[in-house]
Amino acid sequence: MSTVTNLPERLLSKTADVKLLGDILAEFNPAAFANATTKYRKPSYQRGLNKSTDWNQSLVRSVLEGKAIGGIVMSKWEKAELNEQNEPIYTKYFNIEDGGTRLGALKKFYDGKFTTKYGDINNKEVKKVFNDYRVAVELLEKTTSTTRDCRYFKELCTNFSLLQEGTQLTASDRYAAWAADAEFKFEGSPIVNFTIEQISTLNDYEDCFGLKNIDPRGKGRKNLAKGVALISGMVFGPQYANAQYFLHVPILQTPLTDKAKTKSLIVKQLIIQTIQNIQTKLPRWSNERFTGNFTNCAKFTGSMIADIYDTYPDAIGRDSNFNTFASDFNCRWTKLINTWRSLIQTHGRSKADEWLATKVYNDLDTANKRNCLEANLRLRMFAVRKWASENI
Repeated sequence: MSTVTNLPERLLSKTADVKLLGDILAEFNPAAFANATTKYRKPSYQRGLNKSTDWNQSLVRSVLEGKAIGGIVMSKWEKAELNEQNEPIYTKYFNIEDGGTRLGALKKFYDGKFTTKYGDINNKEVKKVFNDYRVAVELLEKTTSTTRDCRYFKELCTNFSLLQEGTQLTASDRYAAWAADAEFKFEGSPIVNFTIEQISTLNDYEDCFGLKNIDPRGKGRKNLAKGVALISGMVFGPQYANAQYFLHVPILQTPLTDKAKTKSLIVKQLIIQTIQNIQTKLPRWSNERFTGNFTNCAKFTGSMIADIYDTYPDAIGRDSNFNTFASDFNCRWTKLINTWRSLIQTHGRSKADEWLATKVYNDLDTANKRNCLEANLRLRMFAVRKWASENI
C-alpha cells in the first residue's frame, strides 16, 4: 500500500520579473557581500568565484550580441531601523540567490575593468546596448509577511544548497549554506557547525589532517566538505565518511547529543594518536604531503572510522577491552600505512599503490578499492585486518 506525503508549508512565493542590466549593476556591490548597503547584494553563503578574463569577455559578448545568459534568482528583503527621531526607516533590497558569478563578471565590465572586441563601457553604443539588456529574474519573497526572517533565511539557504548555475555548486558550497548566521538568527546545521567549531579551535586537525580555516563565508570554504566528511564519519559512523552532500541531507538537521559528541571525540583521539605514532615510527620527509593521506576519507581515514565502529557500533566504553582494541588498532594501521609510505620512499607512489591494491586489497574489485561508501570502507577495513593478522 503506497503512502502519499502531504505538501509542505510553502514559505517562499515566486514571481517572474524583468530588470535592466544597467539598473542592477548600478546598485550592486558584490565584494561587500552581506555588508553592502546597495539595492542588490550577495548573501553571506554565496560564492566569491573569480572567472578568467576570457570567460568574462565571452559573457559580455553574449550580452552585447543579444544572446541568452540565463536567469537570475533574487530574494526580496525589507529591514526597518529607527532614525534619530525614533521613527522607523524601511530599506528594501534584493539578495542574489543564483547568478552572482555572472553578475560579478558583468559588474567588472560595467566598472571598466576589461574590454571586448566591441570596445569597452565608454563606447556609447556598447554602453547603451549593455545597460539596456533585459535580465530575466525569478523573485522569491515571503509567502506571508508574518514569517520570521530567520525562517525565511533558512528556507533561502536550503534553496541555495539545491541550486546550481553555470558553475556547478560544490559540496562545500552547499554545506556553507548550512552554517549558522547570527545576523539572521539562523541556527544552521548541527553537524556543519560542529565541524567548523572543531577544526577552527583544535590544532590537531591541521597537524594530522591538514584542515584549517574552513570559514564558510570566505575562501577557506573549499575544504568544508572534507571536514564534514571526516567529522560526520566520527559522529555518525562510516556511512557518512564521504564528501557527497546529498548523502548527508538526512543528518543535516539532526541534533548532536552529548553521547554522540563524546563518542566522536574518542574516535578522533584514537585516530590522531595513531597518526602521531605513524610519523614517530617513520618521520615525515621534506617533500611528503603527509596530512594529505588522511584529509580524504577515501584513502585511510574512512576505513579507520569503519574499524572503530565495527567493534563499537554504539557507545565506546573506556575499559580493558577498549584499551586492548586501541592498541591493536594503533599497531595494524601504523604497520600498514608505514609499509606503504616506505615503498613510496624507495620505489615511488605508483609502486606503493600497486602494493596496496595487490597485497592488501587483492580480493576486492576496483570499486571497493577506491570508492568511499560505507560498504567500500568496511571491505577495505576487513582487508587491512586480514593483512595485519598475517604480517604482525
